Amino acid sequence: MALASQVIPERGAAAYGLVLAVNAGAMSLTMLFGGVAADRYSRTRVMLTGDMACIAGVGGYLAFGVHGPMGLLLGSAALIGLGTGIYEPAHRAALPQLVPEHLRQQANAVDSGTKRLAGAAGAALGGLLVAVGSVPIAYCIDILTFVVSALALAWIALPPVSNRGSEDAGDAQENLWQEIRGGLREVATRPWVAVIMAQGTVQMFLVYGPLFALVPVVAEERYAAGAFGILSACQFLGAMLGSIVAGRIKPRSPGVAAMHGLAPSAAVSLCLAFTVPLWAFAAVSVVAWAGISVFMVLWYTALQNGVPEDSQGRVFSLEAIASFGLQPFALALAPALALTIGFEALGIIGAVVLVLTTYGLLVVPGVRNLASTDMPAASHPATVR
Repeated sequence: MALASQVIPERGAAAYGLVLAVNAGAMSLTMLFGGVAADRYSRTRVMLTGDMACIAGVGGYLAFGVHGPMGLLLGSAALIGLGTGIYEPAHRAALPQLVPEHLRQQANAVDSGTKRLAGAAGAALGGLLVAVGSVPIAYCIDILTFVVSALALAWIALPPVSNRGSEDAGDAQENLWQEIRGGLREVATRPWVAVIMAQGTVQMFLVYGPLFALVPVVAEERYAAGAFGILSACQFLGAMLGSIVAGRIKPRSPGVAAMHGLAPSAAVSLCLAFTVPLWAFAAVSVVAWAGISVFMVLWYTALQNGVPEDSQGRVFSLEAIASFGLQPFALALAPALALTIGFEALGIIGAVVLVLTTYGLLVVPGVRNLASTDMPAASHPATVR
């Protein structure tokens, strides 16, 4: 919120888009190496390093958002992307070290729900601060959140899950690509993991990317002012409800339940294709985002329980790249594609692709239960010191 209010009036929309692109690119490029670091070193220390990079990046936004060389502003965006890329794989892989297996689904539900709640509250606070002209205060609050996170991580101090971090610099660099290949091997030997990662790539490019880019356009063109705000609120409400449901259910076939959770998103694509009443679009959004939350909680829990603990950082980094690596391209291409083939065709294609790439996966071994029957599960949580 603060960045847009600063950069767009002073430097233009193209500069703002470039800042976002650099941020996303740095995150994607760093994610895989962040996964390697999470499997080598203390995951809380890796996350703390990511927070430090974000503190420096937000400080750069504060200093160079309006004045200063464009290169320094882009460098600040790259720092935040780097920090996020380091942080996220370690964050997902750290949870199994803190929570026993039988409570991980509930823990992931709490994690999902609190992120949604904080995201909505942060956006509202950011909008308020921008409206009253307190952009520097918004950045300072942002920096403070990273400071609090870093202090908490320093206090938790999880031990490393392997001794690979004790290698000397030469051996560590030589083994880097071996460890990356090891992460790819963990995915390749679990067909259910590989196909769901591929599903995320296809759906981001043909379903969710267009939705993220075009729902605001459709809301502005078809409905009254404020319609996008209503739809955004419904997405938040659905995500919160889905997190609550995901923390309570114990499905006999988690993969089937997860795919049922994704299915309502096809209806959102159809709302993009055809003009429906705003109340119907809003109701569909609630159900769809509730289902997405259910899917994410079951999926993350399955990875934490089904992948060896000392490989989870790399696997989660690969998952993030597969699911979100194409998001910047999808967001950039969606408007042009809609103008070329039309909203109706794009929405129908998205709905068909989502259904086929959701229920079609159930024939792959392991997808129905989100588990491999011929491989050992992840090891027990490490002891916190």
